[in-house]
Amino acid sequence: MEKERTEAELKKCKAECEVYKDDKISAKYELEKVRLDLKMWKEKEDVAVERYEKRIAELEREKKDERELLRVENLRIREEFEKERAKALPRELVPGFVKTDKSSRSTSRLSNVILRNTKMNSTGILISMKEDGTTPVEN
Repeated sequence: MEKERTEAELKKCKAECEVYKDDKISAKYELEKVRLDLKMWKEKEDVAVERYEKRIAELEREKKDERELLRVENLRIREEFEKERAKALPRELVPGFVKTDKSSRSTSRLSNVILRNTKMNSTGILISMKEDGTTPVEN
């Protein structure tokens, strides 16, 4: 719209200059033309700067949105990985697993049976004992 108005002013000045062939009027026309050209270039530059600033702001918003989406995706993948890892681990190694008294009693019973049926020899090695409590002959 501004460009059309500027071009209309240029045509008007040119028409005035064509009527008079005086040097002063031609000089006035040339000066007006240069002034209007400068004004148009300035407006084009302002529009371009404005357009680039809008594009930069838009890209920054997209970057923030993309960063947030990537963060959410990363959290989801980590949760899935932890679930799969928890499935593969023995129950005792799963984070948050608490041994109950029942499981600790059965473990302690097993260790008591092992300790009753073994004896430490003079070198510190555990050896199995016979049912009657005697140790087998060492070779």
